[in-house]
Amino acid sequence: MLWRYEEMPIFGSLNRLGPQTSKLEVAEIPLVEMSSQPSTKDGCTTSAIDFARINEKDDDAILPATPLPAPDSDPNETEDKNDDKIDEEPPLPAPSKKNRFHFALAFTALSVVAFTSALDATILAVALPIVTEKLKMSTLEAFWAGISFLLSSVVFQPLHTAMSDIFGRKAILYLCILFFVAGSLIVGLAQNAEVLIAGRTIQGIGGGGIEALAEIILTDITTLKERPKYIGILGLMWAAGSIVGPIIGGVFAEYVTWRWIAWINLPLMAVAMILIPLFLTLAVDKSSVRSKLKRVDYMGMALLIVGLTSFVLALCWGGQLFRWNRWQTIFPLVGGLVLLAVLARYEKYPREPIFKYRLFATWTSTLAFFGSFIQGILIWVLVYYLVLYFQGALQHAPLQSAIDAFPLMFTLTPSAVICAVLIDKTRRYLWTVWLGWVLCTVGFGTMILLDNKTSRGVYSIVQIAPGVGTGFLLSALAVPVQAAMSVDDAGLAMGTQVFFRAVGALVGVAFGSSVFTNEFSRALQQIKLPPNVNLPDATDAVFFLTSIDTLDISAETRSQLLRLYADPIKLIWIVATGLAGVGLISSLFMKELTLEREELGRQALQVHEAKSKSSEDSMENGSPGP
Repeated sequence: MLWRYEEMPIFGSLNRLGPQTSKLEVAEIPLVEMSSQPSTKDGCTTSAIDFARINEKDDDAILPATPLPAPDSDPNETEDKNDDKIDEEPPLPAPSKKNRFHFALAFTALSVVAFTSALDATILAVALPIVTEKLKMSTLEAFWAGISFLLSSVVFQPLHTAMSDIFGRKAILYLCILFFVAGSLIVGLAQNAEVLIAGRTIQGIGGGGIEALAEIILTDITTLKERPKYIGILGLMWAAGSIVGPIIGGVFAEYVTWRWIAWINLPLMAVAMILIPLFLTLAVDKSSVRSKLKRVDYMGMALLIVGLTSFVLALCWGGQLFRWNRWQTIFPLVGGLVLLAVLARYEKYPREPIFKYRLFATWTSTLAFFGSFIQGILIWVLVYYLVLYFQGALQHAPLQSAIDAFPLMFTLTPSAVICAVLIDKTRRYLWTVWLGWVLCTVGFGTMILLDNKTSRGVYSIVQIAPGVGTGFLLSALAVPVQAAMSVDDAGLAMGTQVFFRAVGALVGVAFGSSVFTNEFSRALQQIKLPPNVNLPDATDAVFFLTSIDTLDISAETRSQLLRLYADPIKLIWIVATGLAGVGLISSLFMKELTLEREELGRQALQVHEAKSKSSEDSMENGSPGP
């Protein structure tokens, strides 16, 4: 067994490498004839003298590994031998050799569920004013209808990730799909705001888990060497769903019925549910249910749900439903942060914590998580507020606004795949991370030029740079996290990265709404209007979009009203430019790690092949046949 120091460890811990170690990491040492019997001394257990290379670019020193102490027995353990046998966790089966056709259909299933989840996250954005009118919702109800999916998605996402490590990826994926489909049915049949909000919340519980599990399972069924290109394709599906969501939502709301916003999920999930049982055949942990339940971090789950819900609720309604200095905002904001701080302290004690400290043991992985958080902010303010700019400042119809965003769609989605291919060919990822941040910084900077008089050519061109930049980051930021992790932690690390991106998305929407509302309210007070013209307060700004053309006002006053939408969004672009710059600076401290490891994950794809073929492969690997 091999051990190595991680690159720039924060916690100073040793991380364990699996038995299949990269050739680039293992020092060549002379063969020494040693006893096959393990030796013990001073409470330590070793089978041989192992050596490992420090995973640093500038250090070539070969250090002897430090053997770990033998685990102490629990003095309080009083269970009998039968109970001990139940609690044992047998090792998972070794990954079998992949069949290309089998793998392709399994990956197709993951792509379909990822696309559908991303589609549903944004499909209501453009159609919300129409849905509000049809169901006669209040401003408060419309607010919850718009935010409930993302809120529940973020809160439950890390729970799905942690549970999949214990109960298996496939079982939790089925559960998430069940929630998602049930929520879609409820939304499609909703006759009032309360039912709609409940359905969107249930959809989010499933959708957040689907988004995370699709990428987690991908890490299990691919090796690090081949993973970048598949991350790019899956990123393409996620980006495509996020971008076309508003377009499809606008088409359904205007030309069919808004209920198809929910019903479209059913045939897509039906395709996935045909492919998943047949081809997504993952390795299964056959330990008892009792032993699995003992591994669940119940206290961590409670702290996470209550703390994160309180925190994100305050972010969402701060400046919208309640002012930031009101107790309704301050109390849940501070209380949520306190509970999350308690969670961070507590997570070092459970056997299977929701967040493992060792995932943050290197600067490379930590900065990649931080970059994913910023990227989540950028991509969601880009999708949400670019469409609002078209509808408000330029007074375009919902469907036309979605079409105006085509340059973003046709640059962001292909860029994710192009970046993945470039990483796969060059075997280097840092330059793609830097390029992505540079393009985001420049791109959001040019979007500051947009106002209520911008021509079609200009607003089409300025979408290209941020589109390519966010597309590159969608693929590039996942690679350093994977390169910095052991094979056993790769899936959990991917789920954690998706969580940070989702939290960033929620913060982006909440921050953007707060900035827009405050600036809209301030500018509104400075406009002088005829007595017969009634303007809404800032919370009704989105629903005032379709009323501007019906007002009996002069051209100058109309231009002032349109600037009410252009100027606050311009401030959002300014802040986004600064955040992209912060992401660029932080990425300069990341390391270039090897991408040549070829281990599969613990819950890898299992393909049942002919016995003779399996036996032949086993003999080649030096292991007994079945």
